[in-house]
Amino acid sequence: MVIAKDEKLIASFLEELFAKQKVNQKNTYFFGKEQNLTVEEFRHILNLGSRSFSVPTAFILCYFDRTSPIIQNTFLKSLENPPKNLFYILTATRRAGILPTVVSRCEVKLLFANKAQAKDKNFETLKKCLEQLYQNSQTPFSSLLKLKPKDKKRQALAWINLFLDYGYFNLARLKNKKQFWLKKRLKNALTIRQLIEVNNLEPEIALDQIFLS
Repeated sequence: MVIAKDEKLIASFLEELFAKQKVNQKNTYFFGKEQNLTVEEFRHILNLGSRSFSVPTAFILCYFDRTSPIIQNTFLKSLENPPKNLFYILTATRRAGILPTVVSRCEVKLLFANKAQAKDKNFETLKKCLEQLYQNSQTPFSSLLKLKPKDKKRQALAWINLFLDYGYFNLARLKNKKQFWLKKRLKNALTIRQLIEVNNLEPEIALDQIFLS
């Protein structure tokens, strides 16, 4: 799975990957590049993938984060047991759109425009906040982040999206109590994000509601 906001980064990464795996360009097939995959198109991909491949071949499923949960769930078995010489490559612009069960079955590659972004300070801030919130969920999330006075709605949505990305990526790595705790908050975040976008719920109150148990 390749995740990046810049399509050029993905294209460059794929070019290097194909050269390394000795996948000829004529044996690379892109799906969903022009428009989101439908269930019918996805079934066609699975039928193609059931064939035998004598040479390294790559199926690139573009913008997989935009596909329906039905498609993503249907793909789990294929991810676990791909045919010999067939590489399934999923591209996405954000992790939050991918089901945790799909992420856990993939080798994930995050691409950033530069090294500075790879060490995004916001990710580090979020990680520290989550550790505090796990110890005490009654702590207001907004008090840890301290939103700036201007455009709080945009800031809150950005933090929620970052939390969804971080949470879904790490969910499969956690166990027992901590996994249950995070799963519940991720579900809350999806609901709260919609309330902010549609109903204009006050941003700071919304952020706090995600972690209040």
